[in-house]
Formats: sequence, structure tokens, C-alpha cells
Amino acid sequence: MNSSIRAKAVALTSMACWIANFMIGQVSPIAFAHSGWKYYLLFVICGFTNSFTMWALFPETKGRTLEEMDEYFARTNWFVPLAKTEKIDAAARERKLATEAHDVVPDKDEFNNDGNEKGFIEHK
Repeated sequence: MNSSIRAKAVALTSMACWIANFMIGQVSPIAFAHSGWKYYLLFVICGFTNSFTMWALFPETKGRTLEEMDEYFARTNWFVPLAKTEKIDAAARERKLATEAHDVVPDKDEFNNDGNEKGFIEHK
């Protein structure tokens, strides 16, 4: 997934979250006045259906890089418990990525004549 699609998706989900929270804030006082404690059952039911949906439809992505996601979702079955995907040792993946990040040597063009990175302002 490229960055422009990711940015739009984040914006849409943030908007949906704010609208849902606003709606709950507006409806809850009226619902509590009419149904009392039974209004909590709505949240219990939503919690169970949300947890079932997460378990059934959303695969675990821990330890995978963003670059791997398109291919990973393309090969994963839509019903996750039936998917045959390889398990990743997330801790080992993190160690490997951290080691690779330390091994990268910046180009000499990234530094000014005084040895500081371009755009870096040293505060004294």
C-alpha cells in the first residue's frame, strides 16, 4: 500500500472514530434515561462482535515490514483461521532490522563541512 492511500485511510478512520464518539456522547444520556443499565448490553454485544471480527478477519502482522504487507494480505485467506501463513519470530526480526539500521553508513553528501548532518542545528 503506498503512502497516499495509507494517508487517506488514516484520515477516514480518524474521522469515523470521532463521529462515532460524538454520536455515543449525544445518544448515551437519552439511552440511559430510557433503558437504564440495559444500555450497557449494547457495549457488551459490540465488544464480543468486534473481538470475533478481529480474530476471524484480521491476520497478525507483528514483525512484518510495511513493504511486505501487500504481498502478505494478497496470500492470506480472508478467513484468517483457515489461512496457512508462516509464523515470524518478531523479536528476531526486530533485532535484524536494528542491526541493519546501524550498519548503514551515511553518504558524505549528507554532512556539512563542520561534520553535522545537513539540516541539523546544534543547540548549545
